[in-house]
Amino acid sequence: MKKLLIFFMAVATMVLSNCTSQPTDKSNKPVAKIMTPGEEVYVKHCKLCHGSSGDLGLSGAANLKISVLNNAEIMTVVSDGRKAMPGWKAQLTPTQINDVAAYVITLRN
Repeated sequence: MKKLLIFFMAVATMVLSNCTSQPTDKSNKPVAKIMTPGEEVYVKHCKLCHGSSGDLGLSGAANLKISVLNNAEIMTVVSDGRKAMPGWKAQLTPTQINDVAAYVITLRN
């Protein structure tokens, strides 16, 4: 029950964060944020548990802001999974895994 409540709170947080106003340029027109390929993969597959900035920790997800893993180690975790995190090697290409690993490194303090 507690895990279900945490899950729904995380989903509600994500929905509410998407309802905020978009960045605008000087003419007050919305400006589209261009994401890197690694960020796109992260947002689609990782953000729910790790959060936008990498430190949400839902269901025991690691705090990516303080991670000391190198790119190759992150790729192994993404591919094979760790603890409650599933492996993604069946759903992601090696390039996508490398891209998301590189993006995870950018989340560090």
